Amino acid sequence: MKLYDVESRTKQWGPAIETAGAVICLQNGVDGVRRMRAGAQQARVYGGLAFVSGQADGPGSVRYFSDMSSLTFGGSDGADNDSLHSFASCLEEAANPLEVKLQFVADIALAQWTKFLALATNAALTCLVCRGAGVIYHDPELLALAQKSIDEIFAVGQAEGIALLDGDKTKALATLQGLPPAMVALMHLDLAAGRTLELDGLSGLVSRLGRRAL
Repeated sequence: MKLYDVESRTKQWGPAIETAGAVICLQNGVDGVRRMRAGAQQARVYGGLAFVSGQADGPGSVRYFSDMSSLTFGGSDGADNDSLHSFASCLEEAANPLEVKLQFVADIALAQWTKFLALATNAALTCLVCRGAGVIYHDPELLALAQKSIDEIFAVGQAEGIALLDGDKTKALATLQGLPPAMVALMHLDLAAGRTLELDGLSGLVSRLGRRAL
């Protein structure tokens, strides 16, 4: 589901979600956990993020655009959650056909914001320019715009108390420049298909938090 549906869908599935041993929110952006808790206040929700580029071509069929799949999840009290440990063990079993790099972190908010520097920038620019990463992040003027976006998101994150470091900005830009040339953000695919965009939870969130910090 998309960010704009998280709270309503969480309410719909509330009984199941609130009785689960753990729920990992893998939505884009940095406020998915807040949206889930608004819909199911008793749920044991943990933040997470996935690095994957793919598209569902039909029922049971997913086409991947790169091989950089990874899953990061956790929270300050996650180390004591048996359900999270069981989940991690299942993913790490040799019988699991999915090739996913797994990482548990205590400061999941930092991990999410570190990704958000590149994610929100890429979503905005691929929608604005309607071209792939090979054009956007190798054109001098568009590259400068990407850097300004990263700088703004970084400043907002720090204002929110996230322990971002200057090196995170450098890594974010390097990540964008290293993307496959034809890769676009998932939000661009939604734009091309005429679907509702997650703009409110990406650039919109940066704008709202930035105004609050002024």
